Amino acid sequence: MTHSHRIEITHMETLEKRPHNAYNVPMLKRRPSNPPNAEKFWSLADKSKPPCWQWTGPSSPLGYGYFGRYGVAHRVAYEIAVGPIPDGLEIDHLCRNRGCVNPEHLDAVTHRQNILRGETLASINAAKTHCWRGHPFDEGNTRVSAIGYRTCRACNQINVGKWADRNRDKVRAACLERVRRLAARRASAAKGLPAPEWAAKRCEPWGKPKAAYRSREERRAMWAARVAKKTDPA
Repeated sequence: MTHSHRIEITHMETLEKRPHNAYNVPMLKRRPSNPPNAEKFWSLADKSKPPCWQWTGPSSPLGYGYFGRYGVAHRVAYEIAVGPIPDGLEIDHLCRNRGCVNPEHLDAVTHRQNILRGETLASINAAKTHCWRGHPFDEGNTRVSAIGYRTCRACNQINVGKWADRNRDKVRAACLERVRRLAARRASAAKGLPAPEWAAKRCEPWGKPKAAYRSREERRAMWAARVAKKTDPA
């Protein structure tokens, strides 16, 4: 083992101990104020196999190259060839090659555009025009949640119908019990009498734990008692 090889191993061990960013590239405390050396940078780019210019310098396990204290290689290539990266934008590889530093293959886009252009699960789902049952994701059949998730209205109706078929008897019994207790309370109120004990209680729907139907005051008291028990030094 040569001396230079021992130095290289020590350097990589030092890099592994540093915090890493989203590119799995070691993060440095401060970037140099002077611009990067363009001649030295392009000397580390292999232009022999166009159209991509493959980075031959240090790279992260994810395939992103980095250029010393200047950070990720493809961002440095964009800054050298095009100019500063606008605030809020990211550099996307149009060639889908993470080690490419060809400025013609780099594009400054938003994070959403970068995700949707890639081969991620979000981009695959965003490109779908129909649900798995074949219903179209059009304006009338698509429900969009507050965080941007798409759901199929037709599939939702099918799922609700299946749930109702499985639990029809239980739901019917719970509804009849509510009506029976309400009628007893109204009859007692019309006669000026207190409602029977069984009718005065809240009718608990089936399938849910009893604790879920405690009043807000009861839940707050239980929570306060639990906190006091944890904080009690005794």
